[in-house]
Amino acid sequence: MNTLEIMKEDKHLSDNHAIDYIVESIKKGKISVESFKKLLNISISREIWSLLGYGFLHNQLYESAELCFLKVIEKHPDYSNGYIDLGNVYMEMIKNIPDYCPDLNIIEKFLEKAVELDTNNEIAWNNLGTYYTFIDDFEKAKFCYETSIKLKNYHITLWYSLSSIYVKKGLYKESIKCLKKVVPIDPNYTPAKEALDILKNNTKEQLSKKRIELRIN
Repeated sequence: MNTLEIMKEDKHLSDNHAIDYIVESIKKGKISVESFKKLLNISISREIWSLLGYGFLHNQLYESAELCFLKVIEKHPDYSNGYIDLGNVYMEMIKNIPDYCPDLNIIEKFLEKAVELDTNNEIAWNNLGTYYTFIDDFEKAKFCYETSIKLKNYHITLWYSLSSIYVKKGLYKESIKCLKKVVPIDPNYTPAKEALDILKNNTKEQLSKKRIELRIN
């Protein structure tokens, strides 16, 4: 079965092996991104486009992942997770492509749309907070992280993200309070344990000199 036939058959695409095949084919150059673009008008489900997008994103095939998630929101403009996924693609590109020059307005637009569509989605708020952290708008980031925690206060990443903002603002005691919330949830969460050790074993002056920054996962 060729790629076009696979793309047309939902029953085959529901099999992870078929999705892996498509992802690997683009990864190895058997299918060009331009050829993949020609397949975008094929009518398949939102779930399949999303799964393809995740596969491409996992393999750092960012342009193909972007195309998949753009297709998702084109067909389902009210689907919050589609905008979250697009934002993830762009943020991963920022982290992993040295010369990538992002359109920050587009990223902000997609992540804000995700929140607008689903105000109770803690991941949407967290990802918007990560974006604001990236552009050094710490007050907006803090608001986003606090909102996400109100929605799901047992989520490790949310507490850890908020603790990172307090570090950037020099509010180390507040950061420690957040990190202590992580330990009962997952005592083996290494980033929080390491951060707690650093914050507890250095004075405020030492921390300021070291310009400590917590890694946001």
